[in-house]
Amino acid sequence: MCRPVFVQAESADHSLLSVKEMIHPCVTMSHKKHFIPNDTLLDNKANQSLLLVTGPNMGGKSTLLRQTALAAILAQIGCFVPAQQC
Repeated sequence: MCRPVFVQAESADHSLLSVKEMIHPCVTMSHKKHFIPNDTLLDNKANQSLLLVTGPNMGGKSTLLRQTALAAILAQIGCFVPAQQC
């Protein structure tokens, strides 16, 4: 778990979301050893304003999207985020 860090944007059109080794907040400690942490980077300054997630069925696409959304919400309301860095 980490405390999210908010940085002042250089301009009004610059946005950044960087989360390292994030796990889904609903994963219990007994299942944590089977869960692979994910990194998410969205930076429109580096032409990364869109994240296209593809893959086979049951490949973890919806889990990645849900945990990224939950991490953003948890950070905005002042909670700790289940990640190494946010």
